[in-house]
Amino acid sequence: MLVLASGRGERFTASGGKVHKLQADLAGTPVMQRTLNAVRASGLRWHLEDAGHPGMGDSIAAAVRATRDAPG
Repeated sequence: MLVLASGRGERFTASGGKVHKLQADLAGTPVMQRTLNAVRASGLRWHLEDAGHPGMGDSIAAAVRATRDAPG
């Protein structure tokens, strides 16, 4: 499982968000923490890509390179 978290969140802040979208509160827990909690609970192997790539395609490519040994 790939978790893409390297975006700048520009659309979120442009729409009125006061913090980065991953830090935004969702029912008392930041979005990123809620996401990681769900990923960990899944029991699947996962990789967090949060290096600040310029686009989603770059993030996906970096995550795939980082998980070359993944079976699928």
